[in-house]
Amino acid sequence: MRTEHQDRNQPPTEEVSMTTFIVVAATMIFIAALAITTARRWPTATTWIHIAMAVTAPIAAETIHLLIH
Repeated sequence: MRTEHQDRNQPPTEEVSMTTFIVVAATMIFIAALAITTARRWPTATTWIHIAMAVTAPIAAETIHLLIH
């Protein structure tokens, strides 16, 4: 049996959309706080943190996407 969440032809429910929004918002706040903390404490490491975030962010986004669907 297919449920509403498994049927790709059904639009996402409000519950799934709100969960996605909360997860994305929390992740963005965490990344911003991490960037500010890093820039203030270790200014010379900022470039490496940006590179790490550029690699990690798409992986995290895809993981969240797969967990939601």
